[in-house]
Amino acid sequence: MKARLRRLPRRARRDLARRGPSFTAWIFLGLSGGILTGLFLGEYAESLKVMGDIYVGLMQMTVLPYIVFSLIGNIGSLSLRDFGLLARAGLLIFVGLWALAALTVLGMSQALPELPVGQFFSAALVDPPPKPDFLSIFIPSNPFKSLADNSVPAVVVFCILFGVAIIGFEEKKSLLDHVGLIAKTLHRVNGLVVRLTPIGVFGIAAHAAGTMSVEEFGRLQAYYLTFAGGVLLLTFGTLPLLVASLTPFSYGQVLRAGKDALITALVTGSVLPVIPLLIDGVKAMFQQRLPHDRAHEGFPEFILPLAYPFPNSGNVIDLVFIPFAAWFVGNPLDLGDQLFMLGSSLFLLFGKVFLSIPFLLNSFHIPQDMFQLFLAAGVLAARVGDVLSSMHYLVFTILATATMTGLLRVNWKRLLWGGAFMLLLMIIVIALIRLALGLLASPEFGKASALARMTLLENQVYSYVEPGAAPNPIPLRAGESRLSRIKRRGTIRVGYRPDYVPYSYLNGRGELVGFDVDLVNRLALDLQVGVEFIPYRIEDLADQLRADHFDIAVSGLTVTLPRAEAMLMSEPYLIVNMGVVVEDYRSHEFASEARINRLGRLRLGVSNGSFFEDRAREHFPNAEIVPLDSIRLFFDDPALHLDALITQAESGAAWTLIYPNYSVVNPLQRRDSAPVSIAIAGFDPGLDQALATWVTLKKLDGTIDKLFQHWMLGKMEGPGNKRWSIARDVLHWIE
Repeated sequence: MKARLRRLPRRARRDLARRGPSFTAWIFLGLSGGILTGLFLGEYAESLKVMGDIYVGLMQMTVLPYIVFSLIGNIGSLSLRDFGLLARAGLLIFVGLWALAALTVLGMSQALPELPVGQFFSAALVDPPPKPDFLSIFIPSNPFKSLADNSVPAVVVFCILFGVAIIGFEEKKSLLDHVGLIAKTLHRVNGLVVRLTPIGVFGIAAHAAGTMSVEEFGRLQAYYLTFAGGVLLLTFGTLPLLVASLTPFSYGQVLRAGKDALITALVTGSVLPVIPLLIDGVKAMFQQRLPHDRAHEGFPEFILPLAYPFPNSGNVIDLVFIPFAAWFVGNPLDLGDQLFMLGSSLFLLFGKVFLSIPFLLNSFHIPQDMFQLFLAAGVLAARVGDVLSSMHYLVFTILATATMTGLLRVNWKRLLWGGAFMLLLMIIVIALIRLALGLLASPEFGKASALARMTLLENQVYSYVEPGAAPNPIPLRAGESRLSRIKRRGTIRVGYRPDYVPYSYLNGRGELVGFDVDLVNRLALDLQVGVEFIPYRIEDLADQLRADHFDIAVSGLTVTLPRAEAMLMSEPYLIVNMGVVVEDYRSHEFASEARINRLGRLRLGVSNGSFFEDRAREHFPNAEIVPLDSIRLFFDDPALHLDALITQAESGAAWTLIYPNYSVVNPLQRRDSAPVSIAIAGFDPGLDQALATWVTLKKLDGTIDKLFQHWMLGKMEGPGNKRWSIARDVLHWIE
């Protein structure tokens, strides 16, 4: 490089020295600036997310139209002979290279350790995921609908068929000129948007650094390790060894032919500039092997540019982010999901990452915010991926040229030995990454202590937690309603279950918190009174209500007919769903109602008196249903010999955070719902009417939804859950 610079004229060298930072430097400046801004502002960096959203939207704007015109133009411009050449020499090689990269992704996804994490409630726990409609994904019955739905595989199939149909037309030049012009225009528009990359990366990095926890940042190391492992295995192992097994060229010759291109791709962060270097490297290899045959010289110049629009191994290895993202959020993909992901990628990756990653995130119900994390992490990973892309095009061109020149010969011994060596090497790499991640990961792994950290959302009123049960010290006057006594005394007495996650429980600071505690706190604020919390046991609830121990009782009380006969139940404020909590390793046994009923005599725990007690007997007639006074008994009392717990999916998910070796499954593959209500003492109609009106108002103003987001979905917004930031915790500029 220095020698080349010395050969430049003095004026050119002076002009080069006067240039500002390179575009790559600006991108890294945006990345580092965004991280520092996020760390400085903390959760206040949330507003910068819009910068990343705008950038991503603009980048995606031209991708699908460009695919349409680029594919049609490239295929349509071929002659029948060239198309036959491509189909014969290129298609099998393309599929073979894709298969090797796909197997590597599948292997590297196994490097993610099976760490117990538990999870907050998600609609996916009760709603069976929709089965993919392969016809609509791959068959363009309505190309315009496929375009509108961003269904890349169907669009690619349509474009290939359209381009092939053009090949035989003698009048195609005019059409291809227009198609080519549109493709160039779209490429130029994309180039204008690319200039915004430093700004977009700044917004994405600031949002990620400001809102992600330290534990979540630590988990990114899993992505970098698996991604880098896959790239290194393919670039310096599988692909060059494949050439050495199918051609007369050695492993060393392949690396020497591509070393300049690989280094340049790493430095520039782009494959496009290294295409001439790759072509020259292939020509030099064949010139040494066929010094007197000049026919091969034109093959690389034709083959490599034609292969460029097609997906490469660097695109495929990007898909390792999908199993990582699923693992990151606590819902790892099973083998069937991964095979679907890899199979669809054969068409999907024509859309590159800006369409393929969001499509797959949506297909597997992974939060779309993970795409921004992919972009932030990809600023560094993309350069490494470009090295693999360069090696892919080098190997593809070598193999295709060898096919055209008759040099393709399968050395079965070398192929089998090379395959066995790479398989062994991959197993070693996977084991090392898995070991490293297991050692580096926090035992709590981010979510396990989430419930202990949670605090109330609402501003707290005066409250007192009674150590035991006792009647109201202020008795009712003759003809007085409980609502009047509450107002007269200035306090509402509330019955609660002390250990009923996530409705009422003690957090890590010993504070009484939970969904229903927050809800009652809001009620007291609206009534302008204080709160006294009195504990109860579920089997004593009706007696304590009659004895006037409290005015109302909460803690996830589902409405049942026996309860409605024994006490007045208010307007429901929440609808919950039936779920089954079971140890992780047995979750597949409880995947469906039919499987459970084939397991024989099971012992299934259920909360005493809950709505789901009768439903469990109806769905699982062969099982023994064991009522539990406390859900914790299911986890802590092995003497009960319980196989699973039938409970609310919402509260069951919260228990898996405390006991992360358990998961929630939905064997019914449909919703089996129950209303959650407030028990009212004394069958008091006045208090009942007031609560019904209040519950309706809280649903309309979003209070109940806000509490659901916080306590059930785990969206931490409480005053005790603020993100660490330099401005707050170091400089104390904000509170």
